[in-house]
Amino acid sequence: ATGALRAWKIPLSDYGAASGKGHIAILLSTDELSGAAEDTDRLYRFQVNGRPDLNKMHTSIDMGGNNLDSAGTVSGQQGNFSLSVTAGGDIRSNNGWLITRNGKGWLNESHGGGFYMSDNDYIRSVNNKGIYTGGQLKGGSVRSDGDLSAGGILKLDQVNVAGTWCPQNGAISHDSSGGILSCQSGRWKNQGKITWKVGGTFTVWPGQTQDLGRFKLCINTYRIDGREMALTQLIPTDAPDADGNMNWRAYNGTQYYAYYMGIHCFI
Repeated sequence: ATGALRAWKIPLSDYGAASGKGHIAILLSTDELSGAAEDTDRLYRFQVNGRPDLNKMHTSIDMGGNNLDSAGTVSGQQGNFSLSVTAGGDIRSNNGWLITRNGKGWLNESHGGGFYMSDNDYIRSVNNKGIYTGGQLKGGSVRSDGDLSAGGILKLDQVNVAGTWCPQNGAISHDSSGGILSCQSGRWKNQGKITWKVGGTFTVWPGQTQDLGRFKLCINTYRIDGREMALTQLIPTDAPDADGNMNWRAYNGTQYYAYYMGIHCFI
């Protein structure tokens, strides 16, 4: 095609066109289009040198539910999706959070575990999976609703003093020398030392049998001058309870009035 006064000449084959002699050809170059109003509503599939606006959308584009396939990098400010998002690689946030709602969180689909929150207090494990680490779990306190097992030793950092106040009966601690302390009746008590006190004294006369009550230990003495051989007994009648106390019974089988039993029982 040759322009007026041979001002330009362009092979039609460069544009994939063919024509014979005597036909009219019109050339509208980008230079001519740059000042024309009719080019402002066009979206070009290919790059136009010097005209980046011809490859730019100036409003939203509605795909009508169709796919956007074979895209490279998609850059934007936000993304709103009504269904799932699947990535073949990592999902990375440079300065933000991974935010979930409605009792959802992170789930490993292959193994059925993860983390979620269903209230304002606890982070929960999906399907009650265990948490494993070779490092350290650290927190304000640890509570077990079942047994507590340790593969090593139990280390207690806090040191307490026997006889001082303790917060909860049954609590365990230690003193400065490492002696075990337990909280009993609101006081720390040293388990390495057994302290008993006399809880009762009794006199059992000849021919008497007497139930003495519950004590940890009872000791008897009796008077004898060789005038007769006599039987005396001081025995527990049941097994120790959780505090080590038993029911005790005394029997004095002598005949002479002076041969009484003097008994001291300890708690």
